[in-house]
Amino acid sequence: MDVGMPASGKPLIKNALLCGAAVLAFAVMQRLSAELAFSVFGLHTLFPAESGAELLIGTVCTYVFGAGSCALILSLTDKTETVKRGVRPAAAFETLLIAVGIVYLGNIAGIAVTTALSGKTIAVETVFGSDLLTNIAVTVVIAPVAEETIFRKMLIPRLLPFGERTAVVFSALAFALLHGNFQQFFYAFGFGILCGFIFVRTGRAAFTVALHMIINAFGGIVVTFVKDNTAVLLIYAALALTAAAVGSALLCRSIPKLKLDQPEKGSEASKTCVWLYLNPFSLTYLARC
Repeated sequence: MDVGMPASGKPLIKNALLCGAAVLAFAVMQRLSAELAFSVFGLHTLFPAESGAELLIGTVCTYVFGAGSCALILSLTDKTETVKRGVRPAAAFETLLIAVGIVYLGNIAGIAVTTALSGKTIAVETVFGSDLLTNIAVTVVIAPVAEETIFRKMLIPRLLPFGERTAVVFSALAFALLHGNFQQFFYAFGFGILCGFIFVRTGRAAFTVALHMIINAFGGIVVTFVKDNTAVLLIYAALALTAAAVGSALLCRSIPKLKLDQPEKGSEASKTCVWLYLNPFSLTYLARC
């Protein structure tokens, strides 16, 4: 893939610094924006504490200001255009199964590491409140659209001059770190790699948004309907484990075929790639997350 790498390393270093600054701004503004909305502007007086409206407005604020500040910084970088391609229905279904397998394997790894480090697992709440419509809006709609837009649609085209592999890995790492804990890090990183690969191959964030929505829906919404019915829960668990097993097998079969371009060894892109990870903004993002 021709990514149009600049002859000079200076534009590449600028892109690396700005990409690091963009993900840091996203994380910082996510935390600050909801606090500002409710504490400084007094929105908390209009809505009951822990209400669906409070959650929805807080989520919108975090993503609007977080994604907005990130997008503003990324607009200062050089962007590589991606080629738009379609996806066959059979390949889409296979990808969904692989995603389930990645999430389950990553979840096991996350629980194992968290338990080894702290002696116990942490409580990670996927569904945030009691209002079903709010939970759907936040978990299935707002989060996937905002996160895929930033980490795939906007970030990857700015990283392509460093090679497809670097673009996919860095965007997945930034996405996983945003979750802020080891228990979610591994499956978020694996899922981010898959979404990054899909975006690089198709040039369409719509596919990764749809996949993200489906995974979040089954992991955070559907399970709430079946958890109180033992028989239905067992059926759901059996189907989920079967899908995860098939997806894991498909993943193992597919890994040798997954090829991502990298710049030639010794090129400016190859030499300046380290700036993506070791610039002050990326290191601050790592430490903060």
